[in-house]
Amino acid sequence: MSDALADECVKEPADDGDGEVLRYRKYAAVEPARERTETMAEEAIELPPWLTTDAPAEKPALHSVTPSSAGEEEAQRPSLSAGATAALLRGALTHRLLQSLPDIPPARRAVAAADYLARAGGRLTTEERDEIAGQVMRLLDHPRFAALYRLGSRAEVPLVGKLTLDGRMVRVSGQIDRLVVNADAVLIADFKTNRPAPRRIEEVPPTYVTQLALYRTLLNRLYPSRDVRCALVWTETPDLMEISAEALDAALARLKPA
Repeated sequence: MSDALADECVKEPADDGDGEVLRYRKYAAVEPARERTETMAEEAIELPPWLTTDAPAEKPALHSVTPSSAGEEEAQRPSLSAGATAALLRGALTHRLLQSLPDIPPARRAVAAADYLARAGGRLTTEERDEIAGQVMRLLDHPRFAALYRLGSRAEVPLVGKLTLDGRMVRVSGQIDRLVVNADAVLIADFKTNRPAPRRIEEVPPTYVTQLALYRTLLNRLYPSRDVRCALVWTETPDLMEISAEALDAALARLKPA
């Protein structure tokens, strides 16, 4: 028996420490863990380059510009009075109706507007809700505003992009109230609920013009072969005030990111 297994046996110290014994092993003896650790420690380990290389410098974070507040300092905005809060509510309700009513058949718009204002405008008086509905219906029915609701127009269009302002790259994000794209031109319309509504461009808050200027610059990149026009729609009047390209260019030149 010992002769038959001799090639498969190894001599090892006896368990009681007295002499040697032959032990049968089908596989090679496993090197003790301590010896393997010492062997690995003696071998040279090649470190990956990223362990000894400085991390690349991160690019400075892009400053974000929101067109509706471009050029304003947050700290300079006063707290809202009760009257200003009500004005914001009227504006939000008006924008919502101008967004949704064009998709409703004209014969059903007045009822739909009244139902919505009764639910969402409960803090307003009946007279105030009727006034909002009347302003919106006059605007939707006025021939001068027909282009805003023709085929190819969209409401509440999100817009995001990057621009270089005053030598600095900034991220611009906003939402266009009404966008009309046709074969040869693009029209941006921004609805405003100011009371009273400005009658001349000199009376328009500069941030309104800057807002349109930023939108126009981004859309010029998307539609380089089309004329991008911008207008403010005063819902109280109602009136559509188109802003000239010269005024838009001047507003963009004055804008400096904080």
